[in-house]
Amino acid sequence: MWNWLPNSKYLTCQGFSVTGIDISENMIEIAKSQNIPNTIFYCCDFFEFEPTEKYDAIIAFDSFFHFSKEKQNEIYHIITEWMNIGAYLLFTHGNKDGEITDYMYDEPFYYSSLDVNAVHKLLLENGFDIKVSMENYKETSSERDLLIIAKKIK
Repeated sequence: MWNWLPNSKYLTCQGFSVTGIDISENMIEIAKSQNIPNTIFYCCDFFEFEPTEKYDAIIAFDSFFHFSKEKQNEIYHIITEWMNIGAYLLFTHGNKDGEITDYMYDEPFYYSSLDVNAVHKLLLENGFDIKVSMENYKETSSERDLLIIAKKIK
């Protein structure tokens, strides 16, 4: 099962509403098929999504690094527009400037990222206070190049 579905279930069980977006129709159908209460899922491009409300938190695990290198600088300006003051952003990202194509489930997957200092600079420029920035973050079954928790302060 995709790693964000258990997170959605957990959050809704804690009383939160969850909005999910993905460009993949298949991913959205999988999410909808779980019948998770207090969720709404949209099949759309991140850069075209127009939320109808502001959010108190955004979680973007394993997603930002799939956006094109040319779009990496736009992410944080967009996200800040979607968030309430005091909201938290939790996300994973690459930690080096560059782009590669690798394989996941025998399918080619594109990855790109900015270096850590550039990501920090963009967060600060867009009104975030960085609470945690951890390179080589390890979970029990996987590792991420960069994990960041930031709070929108302006």
